[in-house]
Order: sequence, then C-alpha cells, then structure tokens
Amino acid sequence: MTVECDVLVVGAGPAGAVTSLACVKQGLNTVLLEKNPVVGGYTKTKLDASADGELTKVIRELKLRTENEVYTSRWYAPSGNYFLLRSSTHEYFFKRGPEADSFEVSTVKEARKEGCKVFLNTKIKMLNEVKGKVDSVTVSKGGEEIHIKPKVVVAADGGNSMFHRFVNKTSENRKKLGYGVTGEGFSDTDSSNIYFDAELIPGGYFYLITGKSGVSSACIVLDSSKAENPAKEYFKRFLGANKELAEKIKLHSNTFSGEGLIFDIDRYVSKNIVFVGDAAGLLDPFFGYGMTSAIVSGYHAGRYIKKAFEEDNLALLEGYDSKIREKFDKRLSYLYQRVFESLKNEDLELIAEILNELDKKGNLEALLGQLTGETARDVEPSINVHGT
Repeated sequence: MTVECDVLVVGAGPAGAVTSLACVKQGLNTVLLEKNPVVGGYTKTKLDASADGELTKVIRELKLRTENEVYTSRWYAPSGNYFLLRSSTHEYFFKRGPEADSFEVSTVKEARKEGCKVFLNTKIKMLNEVKGKVDSVTVSKGGEEIHIKPKVVVAADGGNSMFHRFVNKTSENRKKLGYGVTGEGFSDTDSSNIYFDAELIPGGYFYLITGKSGVSSACIVLDSSKAENPAKEYFKRFLGANKELAEKIKLHSNTFSGEGLIFDIDRYVSKNIVFVGDAAGLLDPFFGYGMTSAIVSGYHAGRYIKKAFEEDNLALLEGYDSKIREKFDKRLSYLYQRVFESLKNEDLELIAEILNELDKKGNLEALLGQLTGETARDVEPSINVHGT
C-alpha cells in the first residue's frame, strides 16, 4: 500500500495533534502516525498547565479544548505562607491522556473530521532519503507495510526523536522529572497552587490544579541534576510533611509519571523536516512545561508549511525556524534555574514576604514585568507557568 501526502506528522501528542489540525484545516493532505494503539496512550490521565504565550489566539482559531482558564496563582513558601499573583493573561489547564475529552484525543478527532488520515499502532521501519530529504517512509501496521511519500515531514515524536540525526543536538545531560496523582476536587477551580521547599523538593516544586469539571492533578516536578531518588519518593516525602495537603488528595483515581529531556538543536528545519514541541527541544528548562511550546510551535509549523506550498518553495520553511527562535528564547529560564537552585528555605520565606508587601503597594505583575524587561501583558511565560 502506498500513500502520497503533502504533510506527514510523526507523533500524536499535543504538538503533533495541533500540527495535523492546523495543516488539514488549510487544505493540506495530511497523514498522522502514532506508535501507540490509542491517541494519548503514552500517559495516564492528568492535568497540565501553561501560561498564555499566544495560546489564546491559537485556541480560539483552532477551537482547541481546554479544561480551565485562571488568572490567579498561589505561591507557597515552606511554612505555608503564600502570596497571590494576579495576572492579566490566562493560565490554561489541559486534560491529558487517552480519555475522549483529553486535549490530544479531542484535537486528533477534529483533525480526522477535517480529513486527516490517522494511522495508530504503527512502527516506522525505514526512512528513505534523497539528498538529505525524506523521500518516503515505510511503516508497519498490523503486519502490513505502508509506504508513505510526503512532501514535508513534521517531527513530533518527542525528546528522543528518530529525526534528530538530521540536526546537531546539544544535551544538557539532565531531565525534568514528574510524578503525581489525578482525582476529583483537590482544590478550588479559580487558581493554580505552587509549593516550594528547598529541602523536600530540591530544585523543584509541587503543583495542585483543578479543572472546571472537577478533575484535579497534584504533581511534583524535579530536576534530575538535584534528584538523588525517584520522583515518587520525593512526592511521598513532601506529603508526609504536609498532612493537610495529603488529606486533600488521598482519594485519587490514578497515578502518573514522566520525564522530559533538556536539550537544544541547531535548527528547527532540515530540508523538508520540521521539528515541533519536545522534538524541537522546546521544553522549558526551569518549570518543565511543554504545552505552550507544543501548541504554538505546531500552529506555526502549519502556517509556514502552507506558505511553502502556496509559493511552491520549501525554502520558505526557514521562516518557521526564525519564528520559533524568536518566541522560545530559553536564556532567561536557564538563568532562573541557576538562581532558584541556590535558594534555601529561609530565602523562599523572605521572597514570599517581600512579594506580599510589594503587592500591597502596587501592581505586582507590572513590577515583575519591569524586572524581566517585559510589559505587564507579556509577563506570563516565566512567572506563572506551572505545568509539566
């Protein structure tokens, strides 16, 4: 069996799902490959959170599913004291996993409605190259071989992408590690909750969020360079010292875990290959969030691929490379990570106290924007992002 298409998307996670939808809605003949038997099958049910960072525009244009939108976040010091950060932009919650109402499942469903061909439970057996370009892909599905001939390939297959051999990859030799539980009604739906403790969560944090439907997730996020034990052990230790919090989440429906590689690649376009989401190394090195980068990079990949086809010039894909470099400069996040790792619990308590006082005297969001060289409206990417 041979299938010809304009765009082949490899990986049906958030980045691949959005790219597929963005491409097919613009009239491009699109094929989506997923190695798992079901979309979302690589993770159990959980909530992720990300600040706006152009999400509102993309969500509205593509009519993407969200679980909640909040404007406030509570940041807790080890003692339990917290300051409330109010933002002029949304923080979005997304349901992840294999359920019908998850972000990736609902997005792929819409792509299918628009005409995207989706092949699940497929394994790529061979990439056929011609002068550095992917000419065809041979996949195995249920004992059958399918030969796919795409004009453009989108790598959305994660931090260990099989397409990384086409680019130079610089590894940080560390990962973001996560472990958590999902249930119902762990917290109020009007805010996200972030907990810090330099002794119990070295170089990381604990978050608690709830969607409008009541689905909730509590998760610990760590940096592998600081973690001497599995994330699950830190999760248990933190809850052991925070009985009230432990009581809120003791009735849960499932546990989940994961890790994300921290790395960079030298270019986001290689001939006719476009890299999106985690495959592009866009995972945030400080908070470890990936939904904003997955959704926004997938959206722009679709736009630039469409432009390249309209002009019959694949060289125009280089515009995508420039756009992603502009939108996802990680230098500030690396700086935040270095500073954060040097803080002790007494420092965290002092910071919470100072920020509370500053909030009483003025617009805390505007002040943080001035400190980071951003306007109050643009402050969201590095200040109140709490997803994994």
